[in-house]
Amino acid sequence: MIKKLAQPILSEHPQREALYPAENPQLERTQSTISVTEPWLGPEEMAAIQTAVDSGFISSAGPAVEEFEAALASYCNTEHAIAVSSGTHGLDLLMYALGVGPGDEVIVPALTFISVGATIVRAGGRPIFVDVDRDRLVISSDAVRAAITDKTVGIIPVHTYGHPCAMGELNDLADEHGLFVLEDTCEALGAQVQGQPVGGLGDVGVHSFYANKMITTGNGGALTTNHAELAKLLRELRGYSYSPGRFFWHEHMPFNIRMSALQAAVGTVQLQRLEEIVTQRQWLAVQYQLHLHDLPGITLPTDCATGRHAYWMYTIHVHPEGAGMDAADLRARLAEDGIETRPVFTPLHVQPILQMSEPQGPFPNSEWAARTGINLPSAYGLSADQIQRICTVIRHCVTTS
Repeated sequence: MIKKLAQPILSEHPQREALYPAENPQLERTQSTISVTEPWLGPEEMAAIQTAVDSGFISSAGPAVEEFEAALASYCNTEHAIAVSSGTHGLDLLMYALGVGPGDEVIVPALTFISVGATIVRAGGRPIFVDVDRDRLVISSDAVRAAITDKTVGIIPVHTYGHPCAMGELNDLADEHGLFVLEDTCEALGAQVQGQPVGGLGDVGVHSFYANKMITTGNGGALTTNHAELAKLLRELRGYSYSPGRFFWHEHMPFNIRMSALQAAVGTVQLQRLEEIVTQRQWLAVQYQLHLHDLPGITLPTDCATGRHAYWMYTIHVHPEGAGMDAADLRARLAEDGIETRPVFTPLHVQPILQMSEPQGPFPNSEWAARTGINLPSAYGLSADQIQRICTVIRHCVTTS
């Protein structure tokens, strides 16, 4: 008999209600609806799946997974890539492999997706939030330095919405204090820092290939690293943690977070498309800039001065005092015209599930981004006419409010 189900955790900080996300506006989907993002899939992916099926290897064994891992490692300039079932599960695997547990602190941005903080809590550690830079929405070495204590074991820099962090400075700081650097590239595959691809710029990188990411395998993720011993352990852990050379003997906590050969086959083709996808995303950013740069009350994203922004999402910020409406109002108006958008992430320090005995914050830049931010449609294949349509609605809303 089921006696009890998990109950939602309610926030104990009603003063932060201004940061809670507004309800999604009603969007009636029709053939003319512009989605916020869509995967780019074609006959090549279907042919790759058929090849995997014909081989007889459709689970996590066989050449398709190995081929995808080799291609991803090559792209990220790492020695190893370990395919897993999702980016979130990859984070969980890394918490175990890196020994994060009770009493440990891991520094993360306050503005990011929930998995980054939740994975630390699940491991028994404590996420320490730091504010992001307002222009780039990523963390800086100065902010991280101020948060380091004798309990700090690592840093998780997130390349938010495709803008890469200053990894050189963060790595220097980590080396100074003996910390690991877990580079979250889930939103940024294809971005670069001083000509070097993200995913190989920390001790280990974590990737997501969910349907809305830069490339997709439907779901799925991967870990990339140059540490041979870590890679060996991760490969063992992801498949029930069988001890090397023997079944049904477990010296580590068992996981089962492998990627299937069918997903990997799609991923290999998608990697071949990545440079074209990034080029299109950068074109899209230029088009939005041309149409929206002169609007009052609208702040546009900052390009990366020392690398390559992947523009996974094109994020604008709406200031009511200049635009005559807030972000929620503009999202609703866009939805009326069949244009889908997304809010910016709700900061982790106000998430009910991550509340701790010692509240953290405030984090002014993260809170500003959450209140004002909108992710505009950023799909591959978005046409110039569609961008014109989106920007025409925004211009009309702002100039007539």
